[in-house]
Amino acid sequence: MGVAIDRGYVTGVDQLAYPYFDAWQSPGTEARKRAITVRHLLTMSSGLRFTDAPPGGLGADIEGILNATDSVAY
Repeated sequence: MGVAIDRGYVTGVDQLAYPYFDAWQSPGTEARKRAITVRHLLTMSSGLRFTDAPPGGLGADIEGILNATDSVAY
């Protein structure tokens, strides 16, 4: 992130993060997601809940995320 800021790709850690996520740019995106900053993501303090689902269960599972061809879409 330091290099991205130094090169001007990101203005700073207090910049909103949603412009970097296509899925968060739709009109229906929750206001709390639009308020998340780069700092929140770097410090893992975005407030988004992550729960690891049991094998075969519904929800987010770390194995599925890591093994997916497109982990962001997953």
